[in-house]
Amino acid sequence: MRKNFIQKGEQEFINGVVKAVLKKDVSKQHILIDHSNVLKYITYPKDHKFDDIVDNYGRPAKMLCVFSERLITDFHYKAGNDDLARPWARKAIKSVIEHGKKVSKDYYENNYEEFRKEAGSMKRTEPKED
Repeated sequence: MRKNFIQKGEQEFINGVVKAVLKKDVSKQHILIDHSNVLKYITYPKDHKFDDIVDNYGRPAKMLCVFSERLITDFHYKAGNDDLARPWARKAIKSVIEHGKKVSKDYYENNYEEFRKEAGSMKRTEPKED
């Protein structure tokens, strides 16, 4: 079986998020970005608000995957607290990354303004009480 190559930034992201999931550390947002085909792992405090991530020259970077408080908490409880927690978390995080890569490809390579309109119309709305 051939092993897939994982870039250093992606590996750091996986390790950082696994650690956060197992400890239920929700103090940071974990973000995997693609900057000119180089994957980088960055973190922000959990309450940090941002629209787009740019490099030192103001050029936008592609966001591939974001793990924040809700996803970390959800994965923490799903992973459990046994010997299988770490392998489960690694596999689940890799799955989220692969999904993020597919979605970001559609978002960034196609007409992302149209994608934003469609995504905005799919937002979940809470039912209003009578």
